[in-house]
Amino acid sequence: MKKPINLSDLLGQFELISQEEGRSILGGTDLEVLFAQIFDFSASNLTPAAIAMFKKQITDLASTAIGATMLDALIDKGNKIYIDNDAPHSSSGALAEYEGSANKLHIGAMDTDMSVNYNNALAYALIAHELYHAYQDNVLYSNVTSPAYLAYAKDVKSELDAGLFSYMATVQYDINHNLSRDDNNSHSRMSFALPGNYNSQQGINFNDTWDDMFQNGNFSLENYNKLIENWKEGSSYKIGKETYNSLGSFDNTWIDNLFSTMFKGDVKLFKAMMEDTDMTPNQLIQRDPMLHGAIDNPTPGPGGPSDGGSPDGGSSPSYNNDNSGGGSDSGYSPTYSNGGFYYGAPDPYTGGGSDYYGDRTGYRGQIYSSYDGSSSY
Repeated sequence: MKKPINLSDLLGQFELISQEEGRSILGGTDLEVLFAQIFDFSASNLTPAAIAMFKKQITDLASTAIGATMLDALIDKGNKIYIDNDAPHSSSGALAEYEGSANKLHIGAMDTDMSVNYNNALAYALIAHELYHAYQDNVLYSNVTSPAYLAYAKDVKSELDAGLFSYMATVQYDINHNLSRDDNNSHSRMSFALPGNYNSQQGINFNDTWDDMFQNGNFSLENYNKLIENWKEGSSYKIGKETYNSLGSFDNTWIDNLFSTMFKGDVKLFKAMMEDTDMTPNQLIQRDPMLHGAIDNPTPGPGGPSDGGSPDGGSSPSYNNDNSGGGSDSGYSPTYSNGGFYYGAPDPYTGGGSDYYGDRTGYRGQIYSSYDGSSSY
């Protein structure tokens, strides 16, 4: 008869590992480094509530593959990003803004009451969107004086890419936290729509193309350019961008790589979540285990969100110490006139409301962004 295994003897074969070793094995974003070394909270007008709200959303963002990739890249770059409680400087109706010339996030117009589900979901989408602009400046285009950077920053693609990133992050949040679309805590209901003239044919085309990308996985060059074209032709609010150039290939952007490598495995599941809005991701997977898996997707272009290289060839110089160059990107507007939030039934926040488009439920947010005309961005 074999001697029974003693648990103490078994555990004796293992040694305790340090926090750093555990992180390298398990993965995960180092939030301590982010809050101590990357995000600077020294602004005199920051309130404890504003800091707590920001840290909560960063922690939630780090729980997603999309968010962790971006945050880890910001850690690797090492540049300070300053957080203050100013209202957006360049857009009177916006709730948040990234000011590239100073590497600052202005969050003073945001509601800090995170006990309200709507505020929590909105803050998450806003901060994800604005931080992606910081990521564009600090990581993707770390040479902020390069012709490629200046061309990208002045083009609608920089705003579109931030919207695509933010929405991927909201979807992954819901999946990782097992939230149905109807759950009051759902973040993916904070979506993205054409700024201005959202009920126009171009607005409808924009939304249909957006849904084809996120629910069918068709993140193709054709669809990406459809978003640009419908934005150009249909939006009454031009967000201060100078150009609306179609892409000739995905060699000129990184967002397709992020979708292909970090999100496409979630597409089937997300489509099921949109069709059966009362079912959680786990319930849907139990019903159909094949939902959470890779889908056929166009081959991504070279480069990627973590390579940090310069799009104009070779390794770019380090980020300018004075953060020169830069402009301002501001986020979602709270007002209907400048792209507010449109509610569909059932709506847990208002108890009703009119559909924004077709049978969409929840809220679909509109981007409201601009650049400071006095800045070279």
